[in-house]
Amino acid sequence: MNPKFQTPSSETFEPFGRLIQLPLEKPTVEYDFLKYWHNLEDISSLEMKEPVIGFLEVKRRDFILEQMERHLFSDEIFIPLTGIGIFPICQRDCDPLKDASKITTFLVDGEVAFLLKKGTWHWAPYPLTDTMKFLIVVDRKTVDNDIHVVEIAPSLSLM
Repeated sequence: MNPKFQTPSSETFEPFGRLIQLPLEKPTVEYDFLKYWHNLEDISSLEMKEPVIGFLEVKRRDFILEQMERHLFSDEIFIPLTGIGIFPICQRDCDPLKDASKITTFLVDGEVAFLLKKGTWHWAPYPLTDTMKFLIVVDRKTVDNDIHVVEIAPSLSLM
């Protein structure tokens, strides 16, 4: 397990999915008071039959990882709204139970959204602030039919 969290970049996050972030290119629309970049991510290409938006709020807690989950039939997008924290993630072809060293933690500071490929192991982010709030984009049937949780034993310290 790598206890030091990483600042996400396109390169470091590629094994898990894609980042949706401020582009380097010139804005599509620009005024003195605003900049707008259009068409950053084609969500019609996501592995979701019926995409829906949910709201996630997580509270500060001990930085102990006891579980991880994945969704086998759907991609998932975490769009941070408030707070700063760390996000534990493991590649979809890894087994976090057999090799905890493959679990990576990324800094979540509101600068990027995280698009996880289906099958990517993850757990709810751990706030460094009191709380964190996210919009989540996932398939409508995920909560009922596609949450696969494993217990991490022994548990892992993330800090």
